[in-house]
Amino acid sequence: MTELVNKDQSRNLDLPCLGLDGIQIFAPTADQRFLGGSSTFLRTHFPIKLQSHPHIGQLKNVTEQHLLNIILNPNPNLLGNRVFVLYGAAGSGKSELLRWLQTQITQNDTLRSNVTVRISRTELDVFQIVQRFQQMYTEHSFELTTQQRWEICRQKPRTLAKILVLTALERLLDSDEQINAIYYQLIDLVQTNLEGCFAAITQPSDEVGQFIELFSRENLWEVLKNSVIPIPIDYETLRYHLLKVFREQLLENTYLPHTLKGIAERVQAEHHQRPILLIDDLVQSINIFATDLLDYFITLEEGCWDIVVGITPASLEATKRGKELLDRINFLDTIDDRVEKLWLSDEYGLYSSFLDETNCIDYARLYLSEYKRQNHQSCDTSCPIFDQCQNLDPEQSEELLAPFNRELLIRLFRSLPSGKGKVRYFNLYLRNILEQLSKGEDVLQVLEQYVKSEQAVYHHDRTIVQVYELYGPLFDPSLPNEENEASSFSGLHHFFKLPPFETNTPRPVLAPLIQNNLIHLSEVQMTPTSSLPIDPGKLAIKAWLQNEPVNKQLLRDLRRGVIKSIKDGYFLDTLTRLNVANPTRILRWAQTRLETVPPVQLEGVDNFEGLSIHRSIGPLAYTLYDFADATGATEQKLRSQILASEQFPFILFRGMAYRQSTRDKLEQVLGIKLEELAFCLLTLANGLGRCPVELPPAIEQKIGVEDNPLTIRYPDGIESERPRLTNNQLGIIRRLFDDCFKLRENVYDGLLLEEIAEQIEPQQAITLLRRIDPSKISTDFRLNDEPLGIVLSGILNELETLIRLGSDERTKKLLFSICEVGLGEDIAERQLADLLKLPGDLDSLLSNFLQECHPFTLHKVLGLVRLIEEVQRTRTLNQVRQMLSTLIPNQNGDITPVTTPFEVFSRFELETLMKICQPDFRLPLNSFALDFLLKLAQHLPNLYEQLELRLRFG
Repeated sequence: MTELVNKDQSRNLDLPCLGLDGIQIFAPTADQRFLGGSSTFLRTHFPIKLQSHPHIGQLKNVTEQHLLNIILNPNPNLLGNRVFVLYGAAGSGKSELLRWLQTQITQNDTLRSNVTVRISRTELDVFQIVQRFQQMYTEHSFELTTQQRWEICRQKPRTLAKILVLTALERLLDSDEQINAIYYQLIDLVQTNLEGCFAAITQPSDEVGQFIELFSRENLWEVLKNSVIPIPIDYETLRYHLLKVFREQLLENTYLPHTLKGIAERVQAEHHQRPILLIDDLVQSINIFATDLLDYFITLEEGCWDIVVGITPASLEATKRGKELLDRINFLDTIDDRVEKLWLSDEYGLYSSFLDETNCIDYARLYLSEYKRQNHQSCDTSCPIFDQCQNLDPEQSEELLAPFNRELLIRLFRSLPSGKGKVRYFNLYLRNILEQLSKGEDVLQVLEQYVKSEQAVYHHDRTIVQVYELYGPLFDPSLPNEENEASSFSGLHHFFKLPPFETNTPRPVLAPLIQNNLIHLSEVQMTPTSSLPIDPGKLAIKAWLQNEPVNKQLLRDLRRGVIKSIKDGYFLDTLTRLNVANPTRILRWAQTRLETVPPVQLEGVDNFEGLSIHRSIGPLAYTLYDFADATGATEQKLRSQILASEQFPFILFRGMAYRQSTRDKLEQVLGIKLEELAFCLLTLANGLGRCPVELPPAIEQKIGVEDNPLTIRYPDGIESERPRLTNNQLGIIRRLFDDCFKLRENVYDGLLLEEIAEQIEPQQAITLLRRIDPSKISTDFRLNDEPLGIVLSGILNELETLIRLGSDERTKKLLFSICEVGLGEDIAERQLADLLKLPGDLDSLLSNFLQECHPFTLHKVLGLVRLIEEVQRTRTLNQVRQMLSTLIPNQNGDITPVTTPFEVFSRFELETLMKICQPDFRLPLNSFALDFLLKLAQHLPNLYEQLELRLRFG
């Protein structure tokens, strides 16, 4: 692979507008930014647009100015509270909007400003908040002892929990037994929640505030379930008394809803104005009393407040009571528009109602202009490097975006974490980037920490790769790839002082990282709040190409694409002959690694053996990744791109080499070539009388094919040990033979067959097969989807059974008994005599035959023995009939043919019958088997009587 190089090891931007003084403008909260002055705040305030849903399925946009006008110009006849609920995830802009409303009210309406109260998201001390309202109502602060008690209780949350729980339970329960049953469990719960509340006061968090109650409905249910006695208490009653004790002990029994109502009445009477209450985040600021206050706000007749309250839905959904309150707001009747629900984002922070890809550039320009102003540097032609920076923003004559450009900012916005407030994190990313650049850090390295590009650039120069990926034109899925790659990058070269490309210098190659189903669409439906989904698999490929750590599981589709592209024209996993018509591909290499057959070994990632793929394939990796699951026209288009790639032939050659290597390993274990294995197996099948393939006569003659009956049988004593090749095994042998030798239908490779037939005689075929050790064959070699070793073991076991019969004494006895009776002139008898080389010393001839005979000859001999047995039986049967006819005359003394069913007698019993019929018959009684005597008595009663008399009288 061409190594990535970076000619300039450090890309520090020497821009006069960079500095740490202006970083304060990117403060995390609106109130912190407001500390720089209201003019600075207003110059950097980006107009906020909210969304409302007046009816199901309808969407209405509400501007911040419209909301301000509604608040400042109420209907004179309006009575009761008026509530504007701002829904938004943490960081969605609720505090920004409320600070802007407060500033505008102060500047535009002094009277209303005097009766405006705002509780910011950083005001978390419940005691201080309640005291503010108490001063407005009674014009005096809490007693000094009350303040001291509050500070002491913050240091002793368990003591406070004991007081609250015990006092509340004493007011509700009638016996100590009932109190003790739940007292200690409730203390632990209340203490934990109090500690959480006090910790939030001491150290506020920027994260979403969790809704804290002294205890939840779920907590009480669990406590009552664990109680050994029934406790007559319900959640709302216990909660009410706990909060009442809390107010009595720490807040001089101040009840906020009552106080707020009193303040409203006082302001109405003295100033004839509607008081305004702005709460950035109800849960984070009020917390313990959050649900009570919200309940008061939406009880519309209990005051005359204009209330704008921010709510983070995720914080209320933690408990059933919080969910019930949210549901109550969602389904609240909004008669006279006294309750209006407005959204700054969805509840999960996935989108913003006013900041998206279409306007994030304007948002950033607003802040960047103020940032440069704070650094005492104007961004216009008076700047010495204005012309250089204008290369990033050529359409602008002042207030440039440098060190960003439009494309970079959009990519930065797309890279914001999902589920976080878009506004807060866009602001935070800008701050962090500028702060790091102001400290002299490498601009490209800094940006790579925050920006995820939607396309990868392949080039040997690392700097060019970074610049093009971060600052280059955005990938447009509605345009052909050629048009996406045809954009000019000259401005980027000028800004970063990159040399122009020479004539023969390879140009950067761009590859989109978005999901494949969007790359090849002619029309993509995009909304301002949506972004192109980046494919994690392509990000993994990018990391792999850059020799960075990578999750190998994400490279799965790259492996699959490699295999699919090769198998399109080359059966990579097939080990038999290729380039033949209709191969059955019965013998395959089925090793699997990471769901790929055969395995693909990626350079620097995998430590197993497989088809080696190097990083030098470059951007072709992205095309192969998309090709893995492509279908239809998209598949055809990608296939054309793959075939046109200069790197694909190298992949194909490696595939061929890998297949040959795999085949060589198999042949090394087998000890013979695959074609020789197929030929030997066919020879075995033919030798056992099963010919699955019709071969040319010359070949059949060389391997000894004869017209043997397909139903050949052995003598009864050894029939169970006759080698049997199943139809499945015969089919496997035939298909393997076809894959190795068949060129097309009914046409075999005669030259190769003759060559192998000349080299391997039937005896040698058996020897070669017996040398194979199936246990050493990897189970990944598959024959007809079964492990090759198991298939061969089953076939070779049948061969070994036949060979063992050659040394079995039963075989010799069978042959001896057949030959001892005498062989006649029947064809089978003559063939057996020729094979045994009779006449001669029978014992010696049989011993020599069994020691030297070929297994196929033995198979044939045993088949002949079965046939000769039948011939000799028939001959003996006829002789017995003839002798019995002369021995047993009828009533008239005439000789009649015997019709006894002799089939029930064995050959040995028939020979015994012949001896009984002889005049000089002499045999002891114990030489007759009981079964034989019973057959004799049943089928030949006259002969049985004669035998009984002869045995009785000698």
